Amino acid sequence: MNSILGVVGSPRKKGNTHILVSRILGGAEKGGATTEMLFLNDLNIRECDGCHICWKGKRCSKKDDMHEIYPKIIQSDIIVFGTPVYWYGPTALMKCFIDRFVYFNCSQNREKIRGKSAVIAVPFEENNPQTASLLVKFFEKSLK
Repeated sequence: MNSILGVVGSPRKKGNTHILVSRILGGAEKGGATTEMLFLNDLNIRECDGCHICWKGKRCSKKDDMHEIYPKIIQSDIIVFGTPVYWYGPTALMKCFIDRFVYFNCSQNREKIRGKSAVIAVPFEENNPQTASLLVKFFEKSLK
């Protein structure tokens, strides 16, 4: 059975991003998965300042909600990242969240996330799919 963590990077509850992530998680639940959804706007996640203390295998120096989220990321099999396109990239909420994935960049922590699957749910208001292409590339590069 899969454990799926949905992460909503839109500041709007009940908006298109929330709906998309909810539907993905709902379908997964029907298939037997356990799910949890996080609303980044409800959490206190500070920006990474590049101190690299986490690269030395130590706990991140920020005193915020990421300390409770890291275990959820580690325990999940799949992560659903939901963000609308804001100026051809993710929301600031999602960008800050992804920046804190630097924690997984040290050799000790990299194994905790290696092999996980990721899904992106990206609503946007234009008709041209190329509108989301830079955002898709952002996730492809970040999660590689």
